[in-house]
Amino acid sequence: MTSRKIKYILIGTALFLLILVNIFIITDLGDFFFYSSQTEDIRYETMVHAPTGETPIIGPYKTDILREIVEENVPYDNAPIPPREILERFRELHNVNPDLIGWIYIPGTNIDFPLMQTSELEWDWNYYLNRNFYHVEDGHGVPYIWPHHDIMEDDLIFIYGHNMPDGSMFAELAHFRYFDFFEAHPIIVLDTIYEEGSIYQVAFAFQVLVVPEEENQYFYDQNRGIEDRVPFPYTLVTNWENEEAFDFFIELAQYYTIYDTGTEVRFGDRIIALWTCTTEVYDGLRLGVVAVRQ
Repeated sequence: MTSRKIKYILIGTALFLLILVNIFIITDLGDFFFYSSQTEDIRYETMVHAPTGETPIIGPYKTDILREIVEENVPYDNAPIPPREILERFRELHNVNPDLIGWIYIPGTNIDFPLMQTSELEWDWNYYLNRNFYHVEDGHGVPYIWPHHDIMEDDLIFIYGHNMPDGSMFAELAHFRYFDFFEAHPIIVLDTIYEEGSIYQVAFAFQVLVVPEEENQYFYDQNRGIEDRVPFPYTLVTNWENEEAFDFFIELAQYYTIYDTGTEVRFGDRIIALWTCTTEVYDGLRLGVVAVRQ
C-alpha cells in the first residue's frame, strides 16, 4: 500500500470520527435544550398555578413549608376517616366529579352553587379558583374549601369564591359590607354530600388586607386604613387548640367586624367563613363573612 493511500485512509478515518463526535454533541445539546425547555414549562406552570394571596404563608416556592404545616396541624389526616354514605340527591353529581363535597346557598341571593374540595393534599389548594365543576379552565371558578378540611368535623372552615364583575359566584357576598344587606340575608345554608339542612347565622363581616410582597395578611379597619397591621393567621386553622385561642379569635372578629349582628358565638360552635375579593374598594382586600351553625 502506497503512502498516498495510507494518507487518504487516515484523513478519511479522521473525518468520519469528527462527524461522529459532532453528531453526539448536537444530540446532547438537543436533549439539553429540550429538557431545559420542559423544565421551564413546568416551572412556569408551577408559578402560574401556585396559590397567591389566600394565605399568609403560601408562595410559589413554599410547597415544602405548606406540607410541614399541614403535617403538624392536621393530625387527623393520617387517621382513616370512617366511610360516609353520600345522600341520594348528590350521588349523580358526585359520580360526575368526586370532588363535590356539598352545596352553598344564601337565600335571596344568586349564591347557590356546588362546593368543591380536591381529594388529595396537593400544593395547588386553589385548583377550583379558575376551573369549573367539569375541570375546564374558567375564570369564574367554583366555590371550594381547602383539602386539609374535614367538612363534617372541623370547627372552622373557609369557603372561597370569586367576586365576579358580572355579579355571579360570590359577587353578592361583597354586599355584606352593608348592614341592610345582612338584615335581609342573615342566613347561610350549607349542605354537605353526607348531611343537608345545616343553617348558619351570620355573626361577623370583616375585611382582611393581603400584602403579597410580605406573604402576609392583616385585619383591615376601614376607618384607620392600612396603618392597622394586626395579622390574620387563621386560614389554616381547622380546630381550636383551646378555648383561649377561640376567645382571642372572637375578640378580634368583634373588634374588626363592620357592624354588630347580635349573633352570639360560643366555644364548640361550628363556624364557616365565606371569603371573596373586594378589590373594588382597595387593592388586596378580602371580605370574610363568618357564620355560626344554629
